[in-house]
Amino acid sequence: MIAYVQGELKRIEENSVIVENGGIGYRIFAPIREDMMRVGVGREVTMHTYFSVREDAMQLFGFLTEDELDLFKLLINVKGVGPKFALAILTSLSMTDILFAIAQGDHKALTKAPGVGNKTAQQIILDLKGKVTVPSADDDSFIPSATGGAVVAESGAVADTIAALEALGYAHTAAAEAVRQIPGWEALAEAGDVSQLVRESLKRLVR
Repeated sequence: MIAYVQGELKRIEENSVIVENGGIGYRIFAPIREDMMRVGVGREVTMHTYFSVREDAMQLFGFLTEDELDLFKLLINVKGVGPKFALAILTSLSMTDILFAIAQGDHKALTKAPGVGNKTAQQIILDLKGKVTVPSADDDSFIPSATGGAVVAESGAVADTIAALEALGYAHTAAAEAVRQIPGWEALAEAGDVSQLVRESLKRLVR
């Protein structure tokens, strides 16, 4: 088994990267997002990998963090979700959004990934709801996201804002993302200005 590949990032392609180690170029299927682009061609990178063996193919899937790899392994054990589907989900959605969607039973959030329909999304939630954890209110104000951005810790004014948006019919993940997009949301949250947070979030949700 190949636990990880460390070497020079030689090429970034549509859904894979080439990492050179010891004179060998490894093609690794990976989520191509902003965090990968920030690493940049010519830089050293460590890809935590999963080696998929089937009758018709042997493929290496890799991720910049072990947490993403762990989530990938959970996803591919869901009925109807193979490595390519799992990769599409982790490419289209941040890891945190996936965890929140599973925890909240928000299958529509998962259908944003190409090829993932309602039935598959519901199966993911059914199989994984008790197997994943989401950030708690005791965490820091910023929780790292798989896209290299951040999501807000859901406590105090932020939690009240998200609850208000959910009462208006918005999905949990969409509400949390809208709050994160507000310039200076931290100061508003610290001041307990829920009404302003809701107003600013709605501006972003109704675009």
